[in-house]
Amino acid sequence: MLCFSLLFFCFKLNAQKGTTAIVNYTDKIIIKANIDTQTDAFFYRNKEEDTRLHLKPNNRYRLFLSLDYEFIGVSVGLVPKFLGANSDENLKGESSFTDYQFSFF
Repeated sequence: MLCFSLLFFCFKLNAQKGTTAIVNYTDKIIIKANIDTQTDAFFYRNKEEDTRLHLKPNNRYRLFLSLDYEFIGVSVGLVPKFLGANSDENLKGESSFTDYQFSFF
């Protein structure tokens, strides 16, 4: 009986050792995807000649992919080719966009 109880005690110790190494990270990781557009416009008015200039750069849809873990985050932004709204280079000229962001919170 003593041998059986020692065997059971050793087995229970080994089982507890194995489960303490398992860590669940699902509540600490956040993955985000965002599509947005930024519209800028610049206006200039010359009071002496009474003229106005209105400049509007290319308006592009941008895709941002983000990964956050506890106190650090990384984000990458780009203009995807698969969105048809970004095909106005023949009218306004070619432009490109890439954005890298690192954040601590």
